[in-house]
Amino acid sequence: MKKNILLLIMISALVAVSCSKSGGKSFSYGFLSKDDLIQKVFFQLSKENKHAKKSGQDKDSGNDCRLSVISYFTISQREFHDLLYPHLPEKGTIPEADYWFMVHNDTIKSLSAAMDVFPGARLVDIGNPAKKVQYGSLVIHRDIPVTVEFPSRVEGVPATRKTYPDMFKAVVEINGVYRLWNFDFD
Repeated sequence: MKKNILLLIMISALVAVSCSKSGGKSFSYGFLSKDDLIQKVFFQLSKENKHAKKSGQDKDSGNDCRLSVISYFTISQREFHDLLYPHLPEKGTIPEADYWFMVHNDTIKSLSAAMDVFPGARLVDIGNPAKKVQYGSLVIHRDIPVTVEFPSRVEGVPATRKTYPDMFKAVVEINGVYRLWNFDFD
């Protein structure tokens, strides 16, 4: 029940967008800025996995729930097929299924790994993308840097900050609506 409520809250935070906006195809839902999208993703990454701690379960059970929520922020395979791939310069050189599988699986693995690193951390800054590439109404914001503050586990020792220059590898904007396409965390 709690999982369903959490999913409903997170989905309600998404902005419903009509496909007719600006006269073109768009995401069926998304965020009105890259910063809002990144903040929502990081909120899920930074949550403590209290469910697994309380129940004695392994960490993956709580991560699965957070990963399910984050998946609503990422581009679906259908959206990749309909909205992205037809506009990409790689169309024709990399088969669509291979391209989707490669990027999507790397993103899910990276998000899962990040869930083990960021609990308790705080997002301090979201920078500007290193590069913006536009293909018609599609804009890809590449390598968006984020600065994260990690609390000290030792009293009297200050928190540490670290900048990740390209963790948010690709955020896609279509007609002013943003979704996560590629996330990279080693």
